[in-house]
Amino acid sequence: MEELLNALKEIGYSGNEKVENKKITVNKITFTKLRDKLFILGRIIYEDKSKQIYVAEISPSKLGNTAVVAFKLSGDILYLNGYSKEGLIEQHTVEKVFRKIENELSDKGKQKRNKKPFVIIAIALIVAAVVAASTVNIIGIINATDNYNSQVEKYNETVKSYNEISKKGVLVNIENMPEKMEALDIQNSDFFSALGVMFSSNNKDKIENDESTVKDMINYNKNAIAVAKKVIAPKQDFVYDRLKKVEAIKEIEAVTKDKNPDGLLGKQGGYYSCLYFSIDSLSKAEIPGDSVIDKGVDAGGAVEIYDSKEKAEERCEYLASFDGTVLTTGSYAAVGTMVIRTSYMLDDTEQYKLTDSIIQEITK
Repeated sequence: MEELLNALKEIGYSGNEKVENKKITVNKITFTKLRDKLFILGRIIYEDKSKQIYVAEISPSKLGNTAVVAFKLSGDILYLNGYSKEGLIEQHTVEKVFRKIENELSDKGKQKRNKKPFVIIAIALIVAAVVAASTVNIIGIINATDNYNSQVEKYNETVKSYNEISKKGVLVNIENMPEKMEALDIQNSDFFSALGVMFSSNNKDKIENDESTVKDMINYNKNAIAVAKKVIAPKQDFVYDRLKKVEAIKEIEAVTKDKNPDGLLGKQGGYYSCLYFSIDSLSKAEIPGDSVIDKGVDAGGAVEIYDSKEKAEERCEYLASFDGTVLTTGSYAAVGTMVIRTSYMLDDTEQYKLTDSIIQEITK
């Protein structure tokens, strides 16, 4: 699919590697459930909720090569495009990863895992029902499920915290920061549920592995919350210090009451801080003005800091009204409660790279 190929290009696909594709039939898998499965299979590196697309890095084994796979969910069909940088010896990495994904997600894979002769299942159920109450296996499954549920509760707490803080700032322009997170379900740990686990593809070791995965997801969420806090109503000194670490930036100057070129400092609906900056690549350009503020955004850009998400979004809407006109000043992006702007004298790629480098430093 062209959409999947475009998604791969977004994350750096050069076009040199062979792209393989596949589609598999899934049942009752939502876009959110797909994300949860991808956390287990590998590492998500791109998300587009509007197009129902994910891109993830997945390895067929601990020692195997890594494939980059784009996913698009359309009804009960999951489309896959993937590539891998193979060495001198062909490892068929993408083919192995596709098989791993199918075994985890598809109806076909589930049917293969659960396809057992009825007689064997019936005998096993009778024997297990008699002895399960006193077996270490059942107790182990119950304990493992309780431990798993304990981690799920902690995970759901981080989800709640993230969703609350995400309402206060624009986070979608930060890499790997979703607009909203989804909670996980608590699993039953009673005797009969544990008994059922014994005769499914699940087991105590699998539950413990899932618990470990949830712990990793908790740490990921805590990191995301910490990043969100950095970009929501940050202090001027913090942003100033981070801008100094951006390699391309040459000079930085803060707006004051005496130097307030657009009159927005401290005004209703305006920002409470603004830092103009110049960049090396435009240092020799003939831009009027004696200082960084005098030269304005044209010399590099600015970071406007607001006290609310709504004000930052309103500012972007205002700047958008000049797009395509002679009054356009360059690119702009809402990040938390800030608006990061770059000069119109830079091309699209340069504007993107400069904005991204600023976001990377601020969110470290």
